[in-house]
Amino acid sequence: MFIDSNEKYKSPEMEQIYKNLIEQFYSLDEREQHAIFVYKSRFFLFVSKILNIENYKSLSGIELETIIKNDIDYDVMHGIFKGFHGTIGGSKLKENPIFKFIDTESFANMLESIKTVVPYIESASSKMILQEDITVYRATNGSEIPSGKLSNSGVVSTSTCKETARGFMADYDPFRPMHYGSVGTLYELEIKKGTHVMVSPKGVERRNGGILTLIDSDQNEILFLSREVEHELEPTRVLNIQGTNKTIDVIKGIVKPKGFLISEQSSNGIAR
Repeated sequence: MFIDSNEKYKSPEMEQIYKNLIEQFYSLDEREQHAIFVYKSRFFLFVSKILNIENYKSLSGIELETIIKNDIDYDVMHGIFKGFHGTIGGSKLKENPIFKFIDTESFANMLESIKTVVPYIESASSKMILQEDITVYRATNGSEIPSGKLSNSGVVSTSTCKETARGFMADYDPFRPMHYGSVGTLYELEIKKGTHVMVSPKGVERRNGGILTLIDSDQNEILFLSREVEHELEPTRVLNIQGTNKTIDVIKGIVKPKGFLISEQSSNGIAR
């Protein structure tokens, strides 16, 4: 099989690196922690898309909406807004004090309110730093990401677990060969020591009738801001998934802080 299920278990070295990052999370102030929780919720696209807009701080919600209307994920974002719009959805959102600041009166108002947490995402990222090189995985489901890029968003999500990343691919089930062609792209990335990253010990789910609730999370997720890093990617390799008519596009690469010089051979074979 393409991915060995044993790969979901982290090595002791990986465990220690991740533990160190979690400790750094708990050193953040409450506003920065809560900003990361907002990203971990259904509003992650709002945070990421606002971060993509260089002068977002000076823009109103209406101006942000005008820009985001042209984004490939606008319909998804508007669907999330509609799920919380109105008396019932809005009241459920306010049940959790972390999310009660989000204005559900209009899509522009929602953008305007979520904009207020984005600076705390930036400050959280500036305080958390990777102490050792680490290998992570990122998967896409065939969405349109321009060649040479890792994401269309301001925040890039990865996992230390290949199996977790694989779950984000389109229609991936090796025991039901119903999908022909590529099910997506799997990135294997070496993030270099010194890169600013973020982690969260909690995820967010809708529970108890739709209330956003913090839960223990085991996604082993490592986040970084796309504009704070540089990356180098190898050419795409196409791998067949055993016993199916499906393929996976695999890309290896390096992620490093901007201006970081590499002069040796990396562990994944890319010239540094």
